[in-house]
Amino acid sequence: MNTDDATLKSAMFEERIALLFRHAPSGLAGNLAASLVLVGLLWGHVPGMWLLLWLGAVLVQVLARGLCMLGYRRRKPDRQNSLDWGWRYTLVLGLSGSLWGIAGFGFFRGDDPAIVMFLVMILAGAVTASIGSLSAFYPAYFLFCVAAIAPFALRLAIEGGAFYWGMCAITLVFLLLNLTNGRTILKTLEEAIRLRLENQAMAQALMRQKEIAEEASVAKSKFLAAASHDLRQPVHALQLFIDVLQHDLSGSRHARVVKNIKSASRGLEDLLNSLLDFSKIDAAAIRPVKVDFPVSEVLDRLENEYVQKAEAKELRFRAMPCRLWVRSDQALLERMLRNLIENAISHTAEGGIVVGCRRRGERLRLEVWDTGLGIPSHLHREIFHEFYQLGNPERDRAKGLGLGLAIVDGLARLLDHPVALASRPGKGSVFSVEVPLGAPVEKMAEPALSHWLNSH
Repeated sequence: MNTDDATLKSAMFEERIALLFRHAPSGLAGNLAASLVLVGLLWGHVPGMWLLLWLGAVLVQVLARGLCMLGYRRRKPDRQNSLDWGWRYTLVLGLSGSLWGIAGFGFFRGDDPAIVMFLVMILAGAVTASIGSLSAFYPAYFLFCVAAIAPFALRLAIEGGAFYWGMCAITLVFLLLNLTNGRTILKTLEEAIRLRLENQAMAQALMRQKEIAEEASVAKSKFLAAASHDLRQPVHALQLFIDVLQHDLSGSRHARVVKNIKSASRGLEDLLNSLLDFSKIDAAAIRPVKVDFPVSEVLDRLENEYVQKAEAKELRFRAMPCRLWVRSDQALLERMLRNLIENAISHTAEGGIVVGCRRRGERLRLEVWDTGLGIPSHLHREIFHEFYQLGNPERDRAKGLGLGLAIVDGLARLLDHPVALASRPGKGSVFSVEVPLGAPVEKMAEPALSHWLNSH
């Protein structure tokens, strides 16, 4: 047996002992109640002194079982001591079974069939009722059953006669069947405990692997976030060199090649910027600075920036005017809207894009409407996952990495600006961002632009 199997068996045994004591209160209450019923029904048929002495002994064993149960719960024994506590409780249960055996032997009245039947019923009930609670530690159930039933079977044999000998045989068969059922229940219980412990071990192992993977992901994101400036600088320098080269070779036969190099370099820069921006969000390296500002400042910049880009695709673009103020990090909010607009332009073939505002109580909903292909409802969550792209199964890098909406989702959680999506396939989509309203001021300070956004 290897170490893992030994550990599992030890844990299973500990669980069985714990289950034995967990059922102890109900068994204790049932034992006391049955004892009081027996004394009440036999009063007048059996000398009262014997009944009181027997009841006193029952109370002593009830007290002993209770003390054993409390001792186990207070000390909470480990796997080394569980066996000791199991045997202690078994000895007390042996005393309990012996008292029932004494009742079956000493209170037997062969001339009163009613008393005999009552003793049969109460002894059978005690043995049957305890099979579920005591089978967890089979020696406890075995000792209790034998101590309770064997004296009664012996008394039936002593009484003699075909009737009582037949009852004796039936009683012994009943005892054997219960002992067999106890073994069966124990095996079933052991299998259930084993499966539960194995599932717990697997769940813990998976949780640990998940933690390791998350730690590795965070470490990677922190590295990229820390190295963001160093990674962007060479690419930015490359752009400057290409601009110089393009100027020097303008009009030559190499101009087209330089133009293609510049286009590829620009695409590389865009992809790198998306990766680094996402890594900063993922590593929680961004600290938003929220201020009150008029939302028109953001909308005006976006309209000036995207009107020509939309016209290049023969699309209309309009940012509706709004005089309300909001409270947010202006640069990060603008980045969220910019990514939504870029996404809308990318997935719209005809029609246009409109950016508008709707007041909802103390919040302002900024909406980006498009007349694109729309998004099926079952994909409304998936499109916000990193590297997920609609309509790009070939993973064409010219269409980006699929990080635009993932960045929006990350910034939404960072700023506590809920993002919602409504879409009808073939009709278009509406992305919305809810922002708290701000308080207008006479003179507004320079917007707090986040360092991460300006470090390209």
